[in-house]
Amino acid sequence: MSGRAQTNTTTIPPDDEEILQQLMADDTTLLVVGPLILLVIGIPGNILTMKVLSRQLNKDKTFRIYLNSMCSFNIISLVIFFARNITHAVTGSELIIYSITLCVFVRWMTYTLTTITNWHLVVITGFRYFFLIPRTRKLTASLNPVIIIVIFSCFFCVLLIIILSGGLQFIDDDGDEVECRMNTVSRWFHFLVIVFAFLPAPAPALL
Repeated sequence: MSGRAQTNTTTIPPDDEEILQQLMADDTTLLVVGPLILLVIGIPGNILTMKVLSRQLNKDKTFRIYLNSMCSFNIISLVIFFARNITHAVTGSELIIYSITLCVFVRWMTYTLTTITNWHLVVITGFRYFFLIPRTRKLTASLNPVIIIVIFSCFFCVLLIIILSGGLQFIDDDGDEVECRMNTVSRWFHFLVIVFAFLPAPAPALL
């Protein structure tokens, strides 16, 4: 009885096996081509945005610095995130799983860069509205944008270290080792979602 069951679970008809291989090949192609297209569009798009905005905001140095910084962080985020996805699609596994330290570093780098990019919109939106208020216009204009960017970037670098140190999962519920990833049932994961996406989400609508 057990031998019959084993035969049924391990034998795949030739037609089904061919279809399965084709689906896997299509899936790999999609996972490689998709990120490549986004890279080809995203990187030149951000560079073009920086050049256009630099001309339009030639007299407004503060906002030009913020926008150029946001585009720069966005380019770095695209390269790291999609390079990891392409590697996973081609090799069938992420190379970072062979080193826990490297895995943690890449996770931290990906989340941190994307979070900083998202929060650039919050800072730009805040400065835009404070600049429109006469009482706060002088204060807003006197703040050095480079210092502001360094301060909130360092803040999120430290914050993401704290979040990932509490939320990264290395062993699943069955005791098996897994690739380092966020534990989606932990409070740290919800905190990450709030900081990563929920709080900065309204900023683009207010711009």
